[in-house]
This record gives sequence, structure tokens and C-alpha cells, in this order.
Amino acid sequence: MPDSSWGETTQWGKLSLWGNLKNLVLTPPLTVQGDWGLSLWGLDYWGGADTQLPEIGVFYPTCDSVNIPRNTHISFCMVDPAGAGIDLTCTEVSVTIGTGAPVFAFTGGAFQVGWAGSSLSPVLLGAIVVGYCFDIVSDSPFPYDTEICTTVVACDKEGDIATRICCFRTVQQLSMAIELISLTRLQVTFSNMLKTFDLNAGITNLSNWIVRPVHGNATHSGRNQSIVRLVIPEQKRNPTFVLLDVQEMIPHQRYEVIAKNFVDIFGQTFAPQEAVAIEARRTKVDSILDGLPRMYEGRRVSNLFWVLAGIAKQDEIIGGNKAITPGSNLQGLY
Repeated sequence: MPDSSWGETTQWGKLSLWGNLKNLVLTPPLTVQGDWGLSLWGLDYWGGADTQLPEIGVFYPTCDSVNIPRNTHISFCMVDPAGAGIDLTCTEVSVTIGTGAPVFAFTGGAFQVGWAGSSLSPVLLGAIVVGYCFDIVSDSPFPYDTEICTTVVACDKEGDIATRICCFRTVQQLSMAIELISLTRLQVTFSNMLKTFDLNAGITNLSNWIVRPVHGNATHSGRNQSIVRLVIPEQKRNPTFVLLDVQEMIPHQRYEVIAKNFVDIFGQTFAPQEAVAIEARRTKVDSILDGLPRMYEGRRVSNLFWVLAGIAKQDEIIGGNKAITPGSNLQGLY
């Protein structure tokens, strides 16, 4: 058998009629050197019967990859190294989205409804077509944070069949969660890291943040009056949260939080006017702050000693170093 070095060396690696293509990425149009033609006495290049299975190359996106954009293409190539050639009439490509049933993207020699943007290109051995490269494109983006599995059934003209399954997971939708720290401080945590701070320079711009009171599904008369006073982002290249300093909120009043004009590392933005609602309440932090001494015309002292003293005071109220009994009434601390 000829040495595999007789195959053409491409930018993707060395392609041989006898080599294992499962570790190669093939990009059409591709022509392989060594064109002897099919033998009159058999179906392979040396005159023997084709007994080898078709080979399916590397997938893109890579198998088991995560955080893949929802509008991604699914690409791969298949060849028949023994020479009979790929038979498209029995080749099938199906895509399973999440827990749904498999949906054919290619069957019966044609792309199916819902995959109109898909295409295939031949892999050539001289003038002979020995395989195809597929580019599978869904008409609509895949769902967020969902496993997408592609099943490829490749068959050659001798009826030899090879099957491969490759799965990836789409990116999580950019969203935010709100944690109430105190009546004057909120923490906003993003589901994905944001792009670098210089690309999200508006993160500290008060006009990109809205915190305002709501009543049911309607806001109060001051709908456009945000109570945000200061934005403090996480000090990282790709921040995942910010602290919002706000005017003191009214306990048991609902507030909505809106963030605008930010982009995550996957290029996603918040949905227009996406709002997260919270209910204001007193927290342990408020109780600690109330225990700090008031000085300088009623303003509280932020000296670390007094903060620790306030924490110690609250700790003594609930029993010092004793563990909190499940179900204990700690209402007085909030």
C-alpha cells in the first residue's frame, strides 16, 4: 500500500486516500493528488473491492464545546477513502435540539425545510468526487443554553455506512440577578462576563441604569426618575457584577432595575428595557448601620472599628458564637 505521504499536504494537515481523516478539518474546494482513476477490475484505486467505511472529519463547533453563538453554522466533511464514492441519496444529517426529536437537515440527497442556507461542496481526487463538505445552517437561531447534537450517517456507493454524533451547547442568555444588600445598596450580577471595561465604558454612566419604584405592573408617577446615585463595577477586565448606590428605598415597596447598552464577551446585549423587580426590605446590614454612632451632624461613622463593633453587637443578639437554630425568629434583625 502506498505511503500516506503521497497525499497532498494542505494548510489543515496531510490528506491521504488511506489516512484517518477523523482528525483533519477539510475545507472545500479540495483536490487530492495521486489521480490513478478507478480500476476497470474493481471499485478501489488498486482494483479491489471497496470494504472501507466512509470517514467523517472534524466538526465545527468542536464536539462538547460550550458557549457557542446561537446562529452558528455546523460544518464537517466526509470522504470515502477506498474509492467507491459517497452516496448522497442514503447520506443523512439530523439535528437534535435539547430534548426534542431529531430533525432532518439533509436526507434523500437534499437539504430540508428549515435549513435553506445550508450547502455542500465536493472533495475531489483529481476529477473524481470522493467526498463532500457540509455547511449546515438553521433558518432560525438555536435556543439559548441548549445542547445541540448533530448525527451524521455517511454511506458510500457500496452500502458501507459510518455514523458520528457531535454535540455542543449554546451560550447562556445575557441576564442579571439582583441582590438586596441594604436599603441603599444593590448588587447586580450578570449571567455572563461583560466585554472589557473599555468596550463597556458606559457601565458607570448613571443614564445606563434605572432603579425606580413600581406598583404591580405600573410605575409610580415618577416613572423616569431613577434613584441611582453611584455605580461601582467589579474591578476586573471582564466584570461580572456592579454595586448600585441608591437613594434610601421604602421597605415593602417594589422596585425595578434596568440596565442598558452593555455587551457580554459573546457579543450579546440585554433585551430592550429588560427589567428585574425586587422588593425592598431591611436587611442585617441596615441593622448594623443603625447601631453605628452618629457624628458630624447626624452622619454615621464608617470607621472599620465601628463596623466591626456593629457586627459584634448583632452577633451577641443572636447568641454570640452559637449556631442559629433552624426556624428561629430573627425578624428583629431585618
